Amino acid sequence: MSASKVWQDKSLITKRFVMSLGTAQALRPFAARAQHLPIRKAQGFALIDLIFVCGIIGLLASIAVPRLMLAKQSASSASAVASMRVIASAQLTYALTCGSGFYSPNLTTLGTPPPASKEPFINVGLGSSDTVIKSGYTITMSAAAYPGAPSSCNGLGVGAAGQGFAASADLIELNVSKNDVVCGIATSGRTPYVIGAMKLAATRRIARPPQPM
Repeated sequence: MSASKVWQDKSLITKRFVMSLGTAQALRPFAARAQHLPIRKAQGFALIDLIFVCGIIGLLASIAVPRLMLAKQSASSASAVASMRVIASAQLTYALTCGSGFYSPNLTTLGTPPPASKEPFINVGLGSSDTVIKSGYTITMSAAAYPGAPSSCNGLGVGAAGQGFAASADLIELNVSKNDVVCGIATSGRTPYVIGAMKLAATRRIARPPQPM
């Protein structure tokens, strides 16, 4: 049989294999041919990895953020209480050493040093103004003028000092909603601090006017 006849009798698959690869290339081991093929390296993160990391971060944030806010509120409250103590101590010093037993009518008077000294009765942070905003609280202090009060050593006029004083620290942002409840309890029903706080809350529409129980 001639070579042309054998070629015509071969199937189309056999012809294609011989024409495209050749005998020598077809017999090479697979490993020898695979080493020439480029392999794509896996680099970076998969989408599921990013979703997992974001979920962990969100879980940690949901636990940590409320605690951080609570710690911030506690620190602000402690600062307001400390400011009240500083004012009380400064007023006592003022009454004993400068006011002849009478109290300063405002914070700026406590922040004014006597002529013989450079040190005021209260620190600059509280004595720079009659109304001071500190740590989220509005701090004020006042005293009703007593006509018989003498002049003070730091320039306060006659009849301007008071026999008593009142200091307050009001929270600037209450962060309350209609779902919150403001409750004040007084055993006698006539405690002025509780009644005053409830009246203030009522003016801000976060509580009802005080009523006896």
